[in-house]
Amino acid sequence: MDQKHDQYEASAKATEQLLATEAAEMSLKQPRGSDIAVEETADGITLTVPPAGIWEGSQGFLHFGLCWMGVTAIVTGVLVFCDGGPTGQELILAILFVGLLWIVGFGLLIGAISLAGRRAELIVSGDQLLAFQTGFVRDKRQKWMKQEILEIRSGLIDTDPTNFGEALAKMLNLVPMELQIIPVKGDKFSMLSGRDAEELRWVAAKLRQLLRIEGKGKDAVR
Repeated sequence: MDQKHDQYEASAKATEQLLATEAAEMSLKQPRGSDIAVEETADGITLTVPPAGIWEGSQGFLHFGLCWMGVTAIVTGVLVFCDGGPTGQELILAILFVGLLWIVGFGLLIGAISLAGRRAELIVSGDQLLAFQTGFVRDKRQKWMKQEILEIRSGLIDTDPTNFGEALAKMLNLVPMELQIIPVKGDKFSMLSGRDAEELRWVAAKLRQLLRIEGKGKDAVR
């Protein structure tokens, strides 16, 4: 009886290890439809992330920005062409209000173009990780040695409630996912926001494997 029990436990343990191995291999398999270019080098790998494009890469901000501008144009037309419109102080307030709507609309469109045009590279060379991201508004770059990295994971971007655009995105459930590199010291480094969640989890797992950062990084599930 004990022998059968031991055989059962051994079989169950072997099955569990096999499932864990298969799960690990699946997490390191590039998702179908991913356009990230993978170039293996003698001591590491280079992941090149092309721009996602104006429609997909804008993370919904382009659609919302165009709708916002359309409504703003209608409001502006009503104020300009309707008879018996506001006068005096009311006219000044109306102009300020419409001007604010136009500023927000242009801000949304500029943000959408910036998100859509970003390209990035992640380079693992030995025990060193280099990250580059170029965009319409600003460029980001950083490098770390393996021992300087605490975690590599995917997660939701942090939103600032005092920032109108970010607060609006959170209210509309437009907060995107991003790749997060957490150093031992210093601030979190974020990039690739708005990419597919499965693709981000794959990138994080790939980097953790190459840098041998075992057991670190809990990817968010959306």
